[in-house]
Amino acid sequence: WTTATGLPSPAVWAFARDGAGRLLVSTSKGVATLDAATQRFSAIGPTFAPFVGTGLAVDEGGTTWWADGGHVLALPPGERRARVMLQDPKIETAAKAAGSIVLSGSQAAERLVVSPGAPRREPLPPGMPDPASLIAVISDGQREWFLIGKGAYRIEGGRWEPLRTELGTPVEVRMAGTFTSPSEFWAADVHGLAVYQVSGNVAHLMERIDSNRLGSSSIVFLRSDRQGRLWVGTDRGVQVRTGTRWTLLDRDNGLLWNDLDSDAVFQDTDGAMWLGSSMGATRVGPGPLLAGAPSLRVEEIRFGDRPATAAALAHIPWDERRMRLTLRTPQIARGRA
Repeated sequence: WTTATGLPSPAVWAFARDGAGRLLVSTSKGVATLDAATQRFSAIGPTFAPFVGTGLAVDEGGTTWWADGGHVLALPPGERRARVMLQDPKIETAAKAAGSIVLSGSQAAERLVVSPGAPRREPLPPGMPDPASLIAVISDGQREWFLIGKGAYRIEGGRWEPLRTELGTPVEVRMAGTFTSPSEFWAADVHGLAVYQVSGNVAHLMERIDSNRLGSSSIVFLRSDRQGRLWVGTDRGVQVRTGTRWTLLDRDNGLLWNDLDSDAVFQDTDGAMWLGSSMGATRVGPGPLLAGAPSLRVEEIRFGDRPATAAALAHIPWDERRMRLTLRTPQIARGRA
């Protein structure tokens, strides 16, 4: 999906499903919803900032929230226009958290607790390391972790506690981290990927995967799906780990664009994965991944206005020597003829 199919901008930042089952996408020029019948996106207003580029957070009631130019907007399920719920020039992003939404900006971060009445703003504990560098709020299944700057933190006893190695040094997390189980944490760092066994606030290094193995040193997202696969987004495509096997998805086998965007990955209700890039969005269907280049199939050959047959090929009139060859890639559902 690109701007030709309705995206407000080719730069895709986030995906979500609201309480009505609609798919929403956040781009650098606003939010849009996908029409399931036409397979086209339609923009959702209002917009305020020239470049939105924000995350999407869906609350327990199915309402979608995002930040745009100091405005916090909410889109109830099924509605076509968002409502401005509050204005604060310090707010730049919105992230889903346990039972709340975390709003952050250059000066501070806070929780927005959604209730039947007006949403309630609650401050986070003081001493948060650089609120402007909040990347995401993730969970190990039991506790919240905040990916901030180059580390992972949790709130304990009103204090910000970093995830530390056995030596007491903070675990490095560059742009991306995810829990594949309550005790296994994957983090991008300067060397590539590091796999840790986590107990409390202490992480024990179990495995390291060099960036050369991944084909890139720029890791923009990590996500574990419901099938137990790990998705590693880079500027050269996405590497998917299934057990001990790695599969590369890139432009050679169906990905729209190799340069993926930070945290622009979402597993849909049917198991499909949505991936955002600087050129648009790609949906990877559920089921086993197909490695290698897709096969080509000849769908039709026409000379002039007539379909070609074996008999017709024996003699082609001079005014019908315009040939149209239609090819299709069966593995790519929206592959163009």
